[in-house]
Amino acid sequence: MGTTEFNDHPLWHAQYTSAACPTLASQWPRWDVWQYTSTGRVAGISGNVDTNHFNGTRTQLDALRVGTSICGDGTCSSSESPADCPADCPVCEALPSDGGIVDDDDECFTPGGPPQFMRAVTDAGEGGLIWTHTTDHATEANFGQWNLTFEAGGHYRIEARTDARHAQSRQAPYRIRHNGADDTVVVDQSSVDGWVTVSADVVFAAGADQFVHLGDNTGEPGSGNVKLVFDALRFTRLDEPVTPTDPVTPDEPITPDEPAPDEPGDPAAADDLRRIVIVNRTNAEGGCSATPTALPAMLLALLWRRRRLPQLRLSAP
Repeated sequence: MGTTEFNDHPLWHAQYTSAACPTLASQWPRWDVWQYTSTGRVAGISGNVDTNHFNGTRTQLDALRVGTSICGDGTCSSSESPADCPADCPVCEALPSDGGIVDDDDECFTPGGPPQFMRAVTDAGEGGLIWTHTTDHATEANFGQWNLTFEAGGHYRIEARTDARHAQSRQAPYRIRHNGADDTVVVDQSSVDGWVTVSADVVFAAGADQFVHLGDNTGEPGSGNVKLVFDALRFTRLDEPVTPTDPVTPDEPITPDEPAPDEPGDPAAADDLRRIVIVNRTNAEGGCSATPTALPAMLLALLWRRRRLPQLRLSAP
């Protein structure tokens, strides 16, 4: 390690520490793989396992692989997609128009940072949860992100599931990407043992590229061992989708040539009667409404009668 002769090769560095990053010899500009423990645990393997971090993107990791990707091997490589290999690349389902729940074990949730600091619990929360300790660092080390796709845009309430046994952070910063905007809401996770409101009203657009992101750099120092929880988020639709109605056909006006109907209670009133209907055909969805209301509303009925002139009778003196 005391030479620069090999530092153009990928470095697989072994250093067993709980630090956020390994300590490298000055001759090496970066590490690619860090074996941070020899006592890791992997489901299906008995005993200790060497556990590693990769310092790069998924595409960069795939570039180091030998051989071709195989659909069904449990790895979503850069050459695979949900369309051609859903077994390896499951789809993050869109939320229906009335909302729904995105849990920490869904495909729409992404945990990040050193995995040894993301602790999974199965006997708490909405069928289990993940927690990590908070920090007062300038940048986050561990995080959780709920990736969102909506079938329909609209106003939604966001609530987070907080289990009192693990939700201890009083200043959890939920960053909400919605409809092209970014908002950060600080939430006291310890205030409610159940569902706590993150935001009472957020406008989301139909489609993807929206998320809720929560990092561990809450400002609460790690020495306090404060737990930050990543569990289910619940989205509740606040406004009703507007469905355009069928166009309204106004009543046919009565022409002057047609006999006017008798007016109830006035048998002598055989006057011409005409009704003029004015319909406002525009609403929020460009449809029509058939519900009459008072002026100045969507339907105006104007009634009038043409009264006959009194007849003059002449008699001889």
